[in-house]
Amino acid sequence: MRHKYPPEAGGNMGGDLWKIAVAALIAIPAIACRLGDVSLKPAAAVVIFGAGLAAASFAFAWAARVIREKIRSTRLAAVALVLVTTLPLYGVELYLSYRSGGQAEYAHYTIANMTGSSRLLVGLGWPAVILLFAFTTYRRGSVAPLIRLDVGRRIELGFLYAAAFGAFVIALKRTLTVFDSVLLVALFIAFVHRRSQRTLPEPEADGLAGSLSELPQTEQGGLVVALIAIGLFVGGICARPFAETLAFAIHGRGFDGFVLVQSITPFATECATLFVAATLASRGEGDGAIGVLLTSKLALWTLLLAGVPIAHALGGGGFSLALDGRQSASMFLTASQALFGVSLLIRLRMRPGVGLVVLSAFIAQQFFPGTSGRIVFGVIYLVAAAALVAAEPRKLASTFRALRTDRSKL
Repeated sequence: MRHKYPPEAGGNMGGDLWKIAVAALIAIPAIACRLGDVSLKPAAAVVIFGAGLAAASFAFAWAARVIREKIRSTRLAAVALVLVTTLPLYGVELYLSYRSGGQAEYAHYTIANMTGSSRLLVGLGWPAVILLFAFTTYRRGSVAPLIRLDVGRRIELGFLYAAAFGAFVIALKRTLTVFDSVLLVALFIAFVHRRSQRTLPEPEADGLAGSLSELPQTEQGGLVVALIAIGLFVGGICARPFAETLAFAIHGRGFDGFVLVQSITPFATECATLFVAATLASRGEGDGAIGVLLTSKLALWTLLLAGVPIAHALGGGGFSLALDGRQSASMFLTASQALFGVSLLIRLRMRPGVGLVVLSAFIAQQFFPGTSGRIVFGVIYLVAAAALVAAEPRKLASTFRALRTDRSKL
């Protein structure tokens, strides 16, 4: 549904400008330190440049939601929102991958950020959405806080199954090649094509995004361009010092750089996506909130993963990136968690208890960051996924039918 804006468009803009001001204030220290070449202690660098990435994420999120409102067909609106919102994540990931082409020490961290972000979306994002939705519905007097997904969500679920299986292949062969990139990009293109064939309910813009949408076309376009430009600038100057500080400076002081990149970076780069999903859930739009997280996860498993060997090759590293044992185990765990999460959703409904189970598993695996621990948890996820699928074989078949490019009933 689209807003029908009154003649006094933009009347609420003044009340929302403080949000842009706060984001700017958060980004200023990072800009000043980077342009002034200020030497920072590692902990301070992580906080300052991580905050800059978070500010860039929100700038992209606000711009993306306005762009989504202007897309005449809502069929690809969610895709546009996710792609723009996650640009800071792509910046960090592709920077590490590019540097790995010429400096071997960067290769260890190339997929740490991607797998960490992917696990965060499921392990923390899904429970947050489910529990916020439950709280909202309880306050409204509902005794059954059940998130019901539109049948069209089987499109995302089916392609996530395919992407997870592809990740298993990569983990087992321990190489990520440009040929893999071609296949992953083709998978994402197929998803976009299939997604364009079905209209799903899209949430209306609210808050700052809604106020921006009410502005006259000229002012609105200028602000959106400015937000994207600021996001690109701030994200661009923060990605390098943030990634290198986590991977090397703090690592040299006794901390595990791989775990730091995998655990801390996603909170800075995915905060806007999580915020958008949480906002939708708190408004009682559970399907829309889960849809944002599903599309974001699919983009990570296809476009972002595809960009890793390409950036590695552009950096002079050849067309194949070898994965060490820890990277392979991390891919295995992340793919297993994805299969488990998607298997939970094949019934197209989620209860609060499901959120608590997913959150508990996510927290538990943080205490076992080693290679063997990741493999064990990966196997547990696979067993649980197999049990869920065995209980609903017809639902699984319906999910795979969603991969077809016709208009048959899902």
